[in-house]
Amino acid sequence: MVTVTDQAAVVLRATLAQARTQPGQTLRLVLSPDGGFGLGVDQKRDGDQVVIAHGENILLIAPDVAEALDGATIETQNTDGRQKIVISP
Repeated sequence: MVTVTDQAAVVLRATLAQARTQPGQTLRLVLSPDGGFGLGVDQKRDGDQVVIAHGENILLIAPDVAEALDGATIETQNTDGRQKIVISP
């Protein structure tokens, strides 16, 4: 299971509010071609791990990604005065 800190949930909610184009869309943690991770906007799919903050779905994680990140924590890091989402093992 992937854990999301409270501060990361705040940043993810703000990102979702800016990115959402249709009702029911949620951020999705995706693997990028370079082996890193990114965020996209998507609908919930069967088997997704769903991160909920303040009663709202804010992040979807596909089963294969959740398995690869099992035990990891999604948190924030302050970089140049901005909050950046990072994944710590």
